[in-house]
Amino acid sequence: MNDFGNVADGLMDLLNPQICTRHSCREMFFLDEKAEAGCARIHLSSRFPCLHVRQMDKWVFPVLKNQKCADHLVLAYDSRRNAWGLHIFEMTKTVSNSKWRDKILPQFSGGLANAYAISGVLRIPSFSAVTAHCCYRFDGNRTSPVEMKMETGKKAGSDWTEGETFCLEEFPGLPIRKSLLHLDEESGEMNLGKPLEL
Repeated sequence: MNDFGNVADGLMDLLNPQICTRHSCREMFFLDEKAEAGCARIHLSSRFPCLHVRQMDKWVFPVLKNQKCADHLVLAYDSRRNAWGLHIFEMTKTVSNSKWRDKILPQFSGGLANAYAISGVLRIPSFSAVTAHCCYRFDGNRTSPVEMKMETGKKAGSDWTEGETFCLEEFPGLPIRKSLLHLDEESGEMNLGKPLEL
C-alpha cells in the first residue's frame, strides 16, 4: 500500500475523516490551533501530495504508552523516490528551555509514535526524513526571570534554540530536523508573506 492514493484511502478509513485531509502538490492549506493558550494559524504548501492529520493530540492511539501528542501531522509523498517525509507540528504560545524539555519534546515524541502507528497499519516504509516544527509567539527565555537565571547554569544542548537537529529519548538513533516558526505575537499568524513550503 505504498502509492499515495491507496495510503490516503487507508488513512481516511483508519481515522475520523473530519481530522484527515489530502492535499495535492502545491495546494495551499492551513494548520489551526484554537486553544486560547496557543491560538495560531500556519499557511502551508507542499512540493508533494500530502496527508494532513489535524488535532492529532485529541485522537491519540490508546495502545501507546505516551498519550501526549503534537497538534498536527503532515505526511508528504515523493513518488519519484517512493519516499514519505513526516512533519510534526506543535503550536504553543510561549517556548522556554523548561517547556521545550518537559512539554514540547514529549509531544513531538507522541506525534512520532502515532505517525509510526499509522505507517505500520498502512504499510508505509520508514520515513525518509522527520521534521519537528515548533510554532510559537513568545520566547520565554527572554521574558521569564526564572528562565533567564537558569541560562547561566544550563547543560549543553538544553537550549531549545540550539542546533538544527535533535534526537528524542524514545527514538535515540533518529535525527529529527528542528524548525522554529516565530508567529506574530498579536495574531498568532505566520509572518512569511507566503505559505511555508514543505
